[in-house]
Amino acid sequence: RYNMNVFVIYKTDDWHSTKSREIAMVTKNKKKAIKALKGLANHPMTEEQAEQLEKMNQSQCNDVGYEWEFEEVPLSEVLL
Repeated sequence: RYNMNVFVIYKTDDWHSTKSREIAMVTKNKKKAIKALKGLANHPMTEEQAEQLEKMNQSQCNDVGYEWEFEEVPLSEVLL
């Protein structure tokens, strides 16, 4: 059986509260996802947030009213 992991990308509030999580994208390529999220018309990802996501899988303390989180999960869990 073939197992593949994907990244689930969430937009959250400043505190990363679970209730605020909104799925922004599901992708297999983190770098392409960051590029796409930086180009959003509403609530674009800032350069600082992008750098933080590359290093920590989440953005923090950006004073823009929203943050981003990446979670790596098996594709089989996403398709349930």
